[in-house]
Amino acid sequence: MKKTSVLITSLCALGAAVAMAAPVPSVNIVGYQTVTCETGKWALISTAFQSVDGVPLKAANVISNQLPKGSRVLAYDASVPGYVTDSKAGLSALGVWSTNITFQGGMGLWIYTGSPAGGPATYSLMLGGQVPLESASTNSVYNGFNLLGFPYTASVYFTNTSLYKNSRKGDSITLWVDGAYFTRSKAGLSASGVWPPDVNDIILTPQTGFWYKSVSNLHFNVEDRPYNP
Repeated sequence: MKKTSVLITSLCALGAAVAMAAPVPSVNIVGYQTVTCETGKWALISTAFQSVDGVPLKAANVISNQLPKGSRVLAYDASVPGYVTDSKAGLSALGVWSTNITFQGGMGLWIYTGSPAGGPATYSLMLGGQVPLESASTNSVYNGFNLLGFPYTASVYFTNTSLYKNSRKGDSITLWVDGAYFTRSKAGLSASGVWPPDVNDIILTPQTGFWYKSVSNLHFNVEDRPYNP
């Protein structure tokens, strides 16, 4: 298998440009990534950026009017389990986002782009904010399916993540690559199980959303920061 740098197209072309500005007082490091989305289609993405001013990150201030009325965002709450949905709807021409989802690092997101009459074929969605600088990030990983993203604005080999190192036999990771699901599982005859060799080629980019199926509750899956502040 070729290097799977998992530019998760998810029926959407993703482009990452993590631009870091020089630190200034009270503002650490800011950056952005872009997602070019096709109208009427879904994209599986992730974003690890944090709020610059402490205001909770909602679709209204993260996406705002970059996507048209009729667009939707889905997150997955593994503790339920079930989807949490935000939609852009209402009587106004642009529509108004609902406020069910709070964007945070380590979260995978499905984004559907509405297709208004006479609108463009694609929309360029810019996602930005403060680059996470905590030395470690803790995610809740529950038994069953979890929709995740790497919680830092850096590309990392899956084999270098805590998620991989703490995995158990029966766990699996599922990505969307070239228009199809790509799943690899930890299996085999041994008690601990073994990941297949090509899992070593999986790279999780800053905008990669993915499913992770866990056979246990890893409530304290801690990922270390892969870059220096």
